[in-house]
Amino acid sequence: MSEDRIITRFQRINLAFGCALLGATFAAYKAHAQTFDEAVRSNFALATERCLEVMIQRKLPATAFGQAGFVYRGENRGVNEFGIHRGVGHYFDAPADTAHAEVDDPNRVAGICTIYSKHLSPADASALVSALLFAQYPNTKVGGGADWSVPTASGLPLLVGVRTVTRHRYETPGTVSVSMGYPG
Repeated sequence: MSEDRIITRFQRINLAFGCALLGATFAAYKAHAQTFDEAVRSNFALATERCLEVMIQRKLPATAFGQAGFVYRGENRGVNEFGIHRGVGHYFDAPADTAHAEVDDPNRVAGICTIYSKHLSPADASALVSALLFAQYPNTKVGGGADWSVPTASGLPLLVGVRTVTRHRYETPGTVSVSMGYPG
């Protein structure tokens, strides 16, 4: 057999394998394609899980959200009418504006973590948060409506609440938020 035929046979095998792999990848992509609503729910749930890691497990926000594929965005809030700097908002954005989370500092243990989405109803957000809390922390207590208290090893409960933004300097009215923080 000549050397040219060996290379040609190898190239054909390689091409066939490449086409099969591409076909399988495309089929898997089609099978796992999400609707926008599914992406909203998935990213909102993922942001909620990351906030729980940040608040209860004390993971750094930059690490928790970065590993989950969220993109950091620092937003200078400007100066108020009295000349006082309003600071920088620290956000982690999910793709396609489906959800975002806000923390007080991305490189320190968070004192508060809030998730926002313009694409979920309060009832849907409450159902997602409730399901996540009770799955991960079965001792969670319902505080009424869309408020929960999660017992933690520190002795302080993590307070979690779902609200709809009505007046907020940086968020659009109608946006659903989930805030997490400790009492005090």
